[in-house]
Amino acid sequence: MDNLQIIAHMATPLVAYDDWSPSFDALIEYQLLDRLGLIEPNPTEASIVKNLPILFEQMPIARKMLNGQWYWAVSSPHYIENHQQTSKFRKRWDYQEHHLEWGKKRAKVNGSEGHFKAYDLPRYDREMQTIHWFCIGDADKISELILNVTNLGKKRSQGCGQVHKWEVLPFEHDWHLWRGDKLARPMPVGMIPQPQSINMMNWGWRPPTWLAANKSMCYMPTDNVWRE
Repeated sequence: MDNLQIIAHMATPLVAYDDWSPSFDALIEYQLLDRLGLIEPNPTEASIVKNLPILFEQMPIARKMLNGQWYWAVSSPHYIENHQQTSKFRKRWDYQEHHLEWGKKRAKVNGSEGHFKAYDLPRYDREMQTIHWFCIGDADKISELILNVTNLGKKRSQGCGQVHKWEVLPFEHDWHLWRGDKLARPMPVGMIPQPQSINMMNWGWRPPTWLAANKSMCYMPTDNVWRE
């Protein structure tokens, strides 16, 4: 495997609620498991653990070890944010038809709270020309897996995060963990030397990031997003 730079050329703004998404290792894991027919809509911890040997064998990103812990050798996204705009989207009732089955209860709709309230939620649109990740991997296999990835980030169904073109390029440096003296990806406290710029957060540092076993108090990159 080689040092690589992954570039997504963006056609529409990315919707992201933090500076460390989208996660490229999570994207590649999903694409690989989908190709193998192993995607589940609501995976359990048991099914995630069951798929690990397959991922260890076929993942086109190098697996590294630090202090007895493994992780995929890929950085957080790096980009220059040209502009950020906060818009709103409306979240309506969940399972509306089920809440209309009153049974013997008195029919009552409270539009100010609970299931019947419609919420106007913020949507953070980030404009950038390109997003860069740095990894150690197999360029041909990565290119094949991302070929059909057309959108990144949140609210993809609304046309956000559209990718115009992907590039997978050889790169001179290994920047998956450190970019010079700058931290390039979240890493658990105690696994690496303390970075000069300190930002710590409880974070899912391995995919799937929602899994409690993959969360830890981490040092977070503070130099991966530049704002004009």
